[in-house]
Amino acid sequence: RYVFVADAGKKLCVIDLEQVEARDVGWFCGVLFRDWSFLDACEGGDLHTSNARLVWPELGWTGDNKADRKIADKIFYRDFSYRDMSKRGGHLSNYYGTAWTMSRSLKIPVKIAEDFQNRYCRGSSPAYPAIAKYWAWIAEQLQTTNKLTTPFGRERHFFGRVGDDTTLREAIAFLPQST
Repeated sequence: RYVFVADAGKKLCVIDLEQVEARDVGWFCGVLFRDWSFLDACEGGDLHTSNARLVWPELGWTGDNKADRKIADKIFYRDFSYRDMSKRGGHLSNYYGTAWTMSRSLKIPVKIAEDFQNRYCRGSSPAYPAIAKYWAWIAEQLQTTNKLTTPFGRERHFFGRVGDDTTLREAIAFLPQST
């Protein structure tokens, strides 16, 4: 590691682009499928507490954002709160992570991960159905052109097998991460 020291009269900073990749996923879902529900959730308050409500509906949520944030901030596993865990689960799910991977990463039973993903984006009536449509659209782009172009015109070609989940997950993550 290196220590960075600002020049005299200058300052260094880190900018947190709060939920930027989630907002980008929501924007793509809105632009491609006219489903703005995920972006609305990002813009409507605390997305991660909302996701915690999806993962653990039995925690006695009140509907009051401040009270629910306190519930979500309770420790779930080691130093991680329910909110931390649902933040990670939402991010993993946005990028086509499986319930099994979610279970291993978050140290939760596979059944909880499956239930979360069914309520979040995979089930018969998920909260954010356009996320699965986004995955299908990316898969179609890979199969037809082997490339994706960002809204800024940056083009990326994918050379992996188009039917391989690894290539698909790379492509799904590319657009939001590139912005």
